[in-house]
Amino acid sequence: MKKILFLIGLVLFGFVANAQQQIVWGYLRDSISNEPIELASITNTNKKKTVVSNNKGQFKISIAKNDVLTVSAVGYRYFKVVYSGLI
Repeated sequence: MKKILFLIGLVLFGFVANAQQQIVWGYLRDSISNEPIELASITNTNKKKTVVSNNKGQFKISIAKNDVLTVSAVGYRYFKVVYSGLI
């Protein structure tokens, strides 16, 4: 049975940049053990840009309103999030 990937709220903080692009960051944790999930892929499917979470489960990526983030990691179900533009 695959574990569910738990994204801590997309604890997002952003800085407004050109064309409403924002840099957001957050961290990934296992929903049961609360351990960080390292080497997870976070992909902005609209921009075809992928980043990987570090050993603390942290990541940062550039997104704009209505961009779709796909989050996946080995041993976990993947999920998609549409960024509403609200922080």
